Amino acid sequence: MESTDNPKKKWDIDHLVSRFRSFLENKDTPPQAQDVDLFQLLGELVQLKTEVKLEARQFKEALDLFREGFTIVEQQQKEAKEERREHESVLRRLATAEESARHRPLLLEMLELRDLLAREHENLMSVRPSAMSRFFTNEAKQLAGFAEGRGLIVHRLDQILSAQKVTAMSVEGQPFDPQTMRAAEVGREPEREEAVVLVELRRGYLLGESVLRPAEVRVNRLEEVPDDDGAA
Repeated sequence: MESTDNPKKKWDIDHLVSRFRSFLENKDTPPQAQDVDLFQLLGELVQLKTEVKLEARQFKEALDLFREGFTIVEQQQKEAKEERREHESVLRRLATAEESARHRPLLLEMLELRDLLAREHENLMSVRPSAMSRFFTNEAKQLAGFAEGRGLIVHRLDQILSAQKVTAMSVEGQPFDPQTMRAAEVGREPEREEAVVLVELRRGYLLGESVLRPAEVRVNRLEEVPDDDGAA
């Protein structure tokens, strides 16, 4: 019977083991690290640190410059907006003044009509029924209708004037102001202050903030006005 051991096969195994052992024994060892020059490394680190600081400073300067430029642009935009608003405000005031100048004559005529109708209304309202009024019932009703009609017209005119920013001045008891008043009469009341308005003779009106029609007033004057010959 033939032996099971194969000499060739055994030789192959021994040969492989031998080669593997030889590989392990003769394997290249990793190259040793080269000696590091500490002074050179320190110099490189110092140079790197300097470059980093320089770049950081340049970045900060650029950032500050950008912020400064942004602030300047923002301020310029703010000033431009303020100038534009002021310009628009001036244009609106000019337009309002121009419109007021065009409407002024018409508004003055409306005030004259309002004064006339207001006086008629007051006169009609002051009429008292007499003992004979029962014999003139229709006439009394007609008179009352006239008074009511005048009152309604005056009220409507006041609404129109108010819509045009026309407002009445209240001057009685106030110090005399030549900008808004005209002294039509002079009175003397020692118990009241000098140059105070005693009576409003004709109502004054404002158009917005400007004078549309000055008020005609009686002004208190404590000092007596001398005659032409110098006598008191």
